[in-house]
Amino acid sequence: MAEKIRVVDPDTLYPFIQLFRGAGKIVVDEHIEKQVQDPDFLRSEIEKAAESGARYYYTLYDKWFMYQTFDDPNFKPHPRDRKHWPGDEIYFKYCESVYKICKEFGLKFGTECLRTMDLAVGFWKQHPQDCGGFWSLGEAEINPDGSFELRCPNPGRMEGNPGESSLYYERIVGIFAFREEKIDTEDFYKWRVQDVRDISREVEYTVKAGEADLGNTGVLPPQKDLPARAGEIEISGKWKKPVPFYKVYAIAFLRAGEFDYADSRGLKWAKKLVDEFDRRGVKMNVFYQDEPHIWWHWGNWGKYPDGVELPRIVYMTDKFARRFRKKWKTDFAKNILTLLPSPSKEGRFTGSSVNSLLFRARYYDMLQDLFVKFNIELREYAEKKWGNAALIGHDTWCNTIGDHCAARELRVGSLASWKYRKWWKNGGRSDHGESGHVEFDYYGQALATSWSKGAKPEWGYYGYWSLRQEGRQAGDCISDIESAFGLASRFNQLLIPVRGISTRKSKILSIFPECFAFHYPMHQWYTATGYADWLTDLELAGRAKIRNGKIEWNENIYDVLIVQYVPVLRKESFKKIRELVNSGGTVIWLGPPVLRYFDGKDAGKDFETLAGASTAVNDLTEAKNCAGRKVKFLGEFSGLGEVAIEDCGRLHYWIDFGQTQPVREVGYRSLVFPLRRARAREVAEVEGKTVATLMQQRGRIIYLGFCPSFEIIYKILERLGFIPEVVKLSHDTGFFITEFANGAIFITRHLWNNLDPEKRDLKIDLKIYGRNVKYEGNRILSYLLDKKGRLIGFAGLGCTGIRIGSRQYTFSDTPENFGFGPVEQTGSRNAFLLRIYRIKGEKKPARISLPVDTTSWKTPVLIIDREKNGEGEVVCKLPKAESVVVEIPAEDTGADIFIADVG
Repeated sequence: MAEKIRVVDPDTLYPFIQLFRGAGKIVVDEHIEKQVQDPDFLRSEIEKAAESGARYYYTLYDKWFMYQTFDDPNFKPHPRDRKHWPGDEIYFKYCESVYKICKEFGLKFGTECLRTMDLAVGFWKQHPQDCGGFWSLGEAEINPDGSFELRCPNPGRMEGNPGESSLYYERIVGIFAFREEKIDTEDFYKWRVQDVRDISREVEYTVKAGEADLGNTGVLPPQKDLPARAGEIEISGKWKKPVPFYKVYAIAFLRAGEFDYADSRGLKWAKKLVDEFDRRGVKMNVFYQDEPHIWWHWGNWGKYPDGVELPRIVYMTDKFARRFRKKWKTDFAKNILTLLPSPSKEGRFTGSSVNSLLFRARYYDMLQDLFVKFNIELREYAEKKWGNAALIGHDTWCNTIGDHCAARELRVGSLASWKYRKWWKNGGRSDHGESGHVEFDYYGQALATSWSKGAKPEWGYYGYWSLRQEGRQAGDCISDIESAFGLASRFNQLLIPVRGISTRKSKILSIFPECFAFHYPMHQWYTATGYADWLTDLELAGRAKIRNGKIEWNENIYDVLIVQYVPVLRKESFKKIRELVNSGGTVIWLGPPVLRYFDGKDAGKDFETLAGASTAVNDLTEAKNCAGRKVKFLGEFSGLGEVAIEDCGRLHYWIDFGQTQPVREVGYRSLVFPLRRARAREVAEVEGKTVATLMQQRGRIIYLGFCPSFEIIYKILERLGFIPEVVKLSHDTGFFITEFANGAIFITRHLWNNLDPEKRDLKIDLKIYGRNVKYEGNRILSYLLDKKGRLIGFAGLGCTGIRIGSRQYTFSDTPENFGFGPVEQTGSRNAFLLRIYRIKGEKKPARISLPVDTTSWKTPVLIIDREKNGEGEVVCKLPKAESVVVEIPAEDTGADIFIADVG
């Protein structure tokens, strides 16, 4: 066997799982049982992983991915409920058995056993009385005689990746009377809740929970059969002294297979689990944490055809409620109506809509803090025993758009990137847009890209799930856009040689509110800025640096900040924004203004001082409806002319694959917050109302008192000189073009009207950064030039060559699929990596001419790395020339191919 030569550190070329050199397996109960019965069941698989250069081997229980993929119309999850959970004896034995094999082959081992969802059910099996749970809300009209009947929902169980968690009725938390009035507003918040009264002691009622009839106590005997109380809760009662026009709501506590994160007993139990693994000699150095969040019901798979209609239940425990009351002087039970949508699916609020936003934000913030504190303490405890651990998986969830999704906010809004990074601590962990039907596809991918910027190397993942036929047909096309953002895609391996492990570069930064489940129509703000990177307001305050009017964050530098939809903001974040303006920077603030700080104090005066203007309204519900009107731009922006306020402008994507035409949703774009100018100049009006101002200080702040469309934001940024050339080309043409930190350019076609992968051909004749680019191929193109404008990196499909400036590069006589580029070789020698793309099952050799100048090299050679671990055998020497021709046999087209100087 020929001697192998180390060419490159594999960590620089293989992202995500390969970045950790890990190998994994999804398992269900049958695998666990087989491994315990036969200690050699997984041996061959683990041995193969070791031979391939893996460092870690881990298993993950996941009921979703065992039989079909989501694109299969017959998709179904694992048909049987999970039996074996962390804490069970068979689970301990399984881990012992797999660990021994891993140790034998020198691999570090891990499982999903420290993911809270898995732990929580194990804890529930041993200590059900100490578990957390959910408050279930039911409401009804009160009859003139004071009688009422209502129902509190209970799905009976929750399903997710780790399996199933039970929900059982335990008791009535309280019964409350309230009145409400519908106010005259166009905003989402249309119902003002008034005078909430606890009438628990003023009513007589009976309860039926599932099959259990509880009489007039509403409390089950402790020994009752659990399944008997797993159904919907029916409450019949009578208010002894009813008050006219009042309604009634009841809160039922559902005990669940979930931790009480406000109670230390769950964490203590989890630490004892670590102790038991340690006592048995099992060490874990990788914790698979895919989709870590609190338990929630995923609609029993019914969400895919029609969207999720989740029941009105919210995570809450007595200790959590007491903690919340102590910190914020707020009774959670009396405000629960403002957290969950009304029967009409319209928003409710108490006092003012801003008060309710604060209540919601504080709830999610406390839930985040407790959840992440649990995970950090558990991880650190395990690492003290076993050493540093890698964590594999992705972070959180982002909003899925649409009226029918308004009830999802507990699941999608419970966790945020900023606080997760304290937990993840290492690279490769990034959020993704979990859109059920891929609504606002560019928005989801921009979010995933932004989260990837928080760690090095930058690695992001955009979750594309759809069971709609239209979605399945278009799914292949999503990879083109994923590739443009630098996210995981089917073409990623071709592109890494050109741009490395990185995501697309942006010079525009936008704030993404940390507790983004404020208000579901927010998507109309943030989907307008898919060309920007996003940070949470906490990340901006805690991690960003302001220097000479620019924002620096984790080696990324931004020229302008867009503040979008932050009626509630932390004071520390506002100070950072003010610092940016005072240092000469530019801020574009999209209405509404900040009305309240997170601590509850008024923010209006500070905002007025900074913006040189104040709003004529003090609450979201006071916004003025200007439907059908036009925004007339003035002063510095007079060249923008007049734009219909609802005009979404040029969108290059479909909002929902269920539509036959792109949807131009207008909704809340017609609402404006008129301004009172102080020192600022007026730059836009709607029928005589000032709706936009510009305040010039050392820096400048442009305030738009409405929800601007993609087109309006784009034109303002363009007028101010902040639109990069690639963004302008993406706006003005049918191509989506992005740039990467090393200078690599990527080009594909926009999704709009291009959802057939067989028809996504590329015929390019563009001028990019002063050079004419002519090219014909399929789907994707990326290229990298050196300082002299010479091609040193390229990736393309179905192509024979490319012309850039005055240089024509010919790669092959027949269309070929490949990518190549320079890599950092161990030592100081030159090296280029070539990767060839073949459709699965396709076998054919390749002959490719590459513009790699080897004239000054000592010993140019061709190296084949079949294991893809950064080293391989020299198969031939190459001539010293201005270009090289490589001939690769069919069996090696899937290998990493290096052109390297080994002299």
